[in-house]
Amino acid sequence: ESKRAREQESKRDRWRQTDGWHARDSPTSLSLCSLRTQVKQREAKIVHRIDEHERRTAQSFDDNKASRTRQIAVLKEELEAGERTDNRSDESRISEIMAEIKDIKGRIEELVETRRVQDCEILDSMLRSQEKLQHSIIENFGAGADALVDEREQEAQLS
Repeated sequence: ESKRAREQESKRDRWRQTDGWHARDSPTSLSLCSLRTQVKQREAKIVHRIDEHERRTAQSFDDNKASRTRQIAVLKEELEAGERTDNRSDESRISEIMAEIKDIKGRIEELVETRRVQDCEILDSMLRSQEKLQHSIIENFGAGADALVDEREQEAQLS
C-alpha cells in the first residue's frame, strides 16, 4: 500500500505542478470540484455570449438584407413610376405630332388639288391663246399659211 500511496501522491504532485495548483491552496479552502465548476461556469458564460453575439450578428445581417431589399424595391418603383410618366408624356407628344402631320397632309392635298385646277385653267387658257394666234396668223398671212400650218400639224402628229 505504501507503494501505491506514493504513486498516487506522485500523481497528485505532478497534477498540482502542471495545473497551477499550489501547496498553499489547501483542500479545505479550495476544492478541485469548485475550481472545475467555476471554469465550467466561465466557459458556459463565454459560450452563451458567443451564441448571443452570433444570433445578434445574424439578425443584424438579416435586418440589413431586408432593409436593402426594401430600399431596392422602393427605388425600382420610383424608376418605374418615372418611366410611366415619361411614357405618358411621350405618348401625348407623339399624338400631338401625329395630329399635326395629319393636318399638314390634309393641307398638302388641298394645295395639290388647287394647283391641279389652276394648272388645268392655265393650260386651257394657253390652248385658247394659241388657237387665237394661229387664227390671226392665217387671217393675216393668207392661203400659203394654210400649207405651213398643215405641215406643222403633221410634224406634231409624227412626234
